[in-house]
Amino acid sequence: MKNSRAFSFLIFLFFFLQSCISEDSSAPVPRQRVELAVPEYRKIRPSIESFGTLLYEKKIEITAPQQGIVRSIGKKEGDSIQEGEVFLKLFNQKLVILEKKLQCSCSSAQAVCRQAEARYREGKREAERALLSIEKARLLLEEAEREREEAGRLLRNKKEIFGEGGISEESLNTLKMNYEKKESTCRLLEADIQMKEIGFRTKDILEAGLPYPVSSDQKKKLLIALNMESLQAEIDLAEAAFTISESELESVRQDIKNMEIQSPISGVIGGLYVCEGEKLAGESRIAAVFTADPISAEFTIPEISEGDITEGLDAEIEVEAAGNKVFAGTVTSVSPVIDPGSGKTRVKVLIDNSNLLLKPGMFFRVRVFLGQEQELCMLPKQCLCGQDSPDSRVFVVTKGRVFYRKVELGISREGFCQIVKGITAGEQVVINPPPELQDGEYVEI
Repeated sequence: MKNSRAFSFLIFLFFFLQSCISEDSSAPVPRQRVELAVPEYRKIRPSIESFGTLLYEKKIEITAPQQGIVRSIGKKEGDSIQEGEVFLKLFNQKLVILEKKLQCSCSSAQAVCRQAEARYREGKREAERALLSIEKARLLLEEAEREREEAGRLLRNKKEIFGEGGISEESLNTLKMNYEKKESTCRLLEADIQMKEIGFRTKDILEAGLPYPVSSDQKKKLLIALNMESLQAEIDLAEAAFTISESELESVRQDIKNMEIQSPISGVIGGLYVCEGEKLAGESRIAAVFTADPISAEFTIPEISEGDITEGLDAEIEVEAAGNKVFAGTVTSVSPVIDPGSGKTRVKVLIDNSNLLLKPGMFFRVRVFLGQEQELCMLPKQCLCGQDSPDSRVFVVTKGRVFYRKVELGISREGFCQIVKGITAGEQVVINPPPELQDGEYVEI
């Protein structure tokens, strides 16, 4: 009896469990909810993309022109600076002392110049007096010659009278002595004139290599100039000495001015290697200044794309450190050399940086535009399973189920990628597919 009851209980339990299993198998299977995106045609300009780091267009290392002590620094690293702006001052005591010494030398040389000029003026007056003295001597000679002529005439007349006994011998001798005296005076005056004319003769002018005078005024000027040669040489010598002293003084003053360190270009101070009070030797590094505007974006492209890029093409860079802002630029150079190791060539794009948002060393992504706009089939990158690679896959929804589909990708642009092959515009594609989503699985849209 007991065994019969136990057997009946087991049969009841079996059929109860069977009914529970049947109820569980007939329950609906839960489906994952997915969001969809549809490939669509967009107008896109063909381009080549790459990446790199920003570089300065020009960099200049500034060094100390002379040894000195850093007196003051007006800028710090990272500050903007204009061309010719003074940002650091050095001090050299020896230059200050040398400047004072040369100032005294210049004053002395200038005084010598004034003295030489005064002697020259006095010498010119002496030359003019000599010319007048010669003229005076000639006039005296003319007067003496007239007196001699008159004395000779009188002597000849008296000789005739003496022959007739009209005058005494004593009177005749007196007339002879008078004539001889006049003759002697004329000879003395002639000798005096010859002596005074030395250096004031026409032949002296010609022997000095000066032009033959065509007038009395020109001759006078030439004679004065001829007799002033030594004094003019003194002036030239004094002026030369003054010029040398002045040049030395100007050189020292320039050295002192150069102790005020100026920026040779407009840009940014990229490095400051000294501090106030530091003693520097000549040619010591002081600072590095690089241009900030424009800024250079250099990157590499594959050898296969090298022929597509030429100077003058439009480009744009996206800089994450600048808030993912996009900056426009122009291709300025394409290297003719291809690196044998990487098979790539270097390209440079200049970017306007007047707002100084970009700094050397920032990472960027670049896009160089190659031609006119084209209509391309574009899909959000969030639809891709895994990385953006040539063998990427997506989930395509067909009749409530998802299926893996391999796609061939082209260019990328602003979060979208080009679908070259694999799906067509209008098909539904899962966006942000869950990691556990399986091929062939039913989904809820």
